[in-house]
Amino acid sequence: MHNVKPRKYPSILVYTGFYDDRVHPGHALRFATLLKKVGAHVYLRVETNAGHMGVDPSTKAREQGDLQAFLDKVSEIS
Repeated sequence: MHNVKPRKYPSILVYTGFYDDRVHPGHALRFATLLKKVGAHVYLRVETNAGHMGVDPSTKAREQGDLQAFLDKVSEIS
């Protein structure tokens, strides 16, 4: 976060798990906010049903759908 400066960034997807016991989700939230302040296209995804490790198949399917939607959106922007 110390190296985020006003400049041109690619579109960024920040993804965190609400119950992550190894990397607090607050880090992702602060990072996304900082990027937004410098004008980056930032998309934030917070998984509320998972932590740091694996998830059930329905959550994984939603995750894949969101990742594909991000890629589709990014291709529209560029």
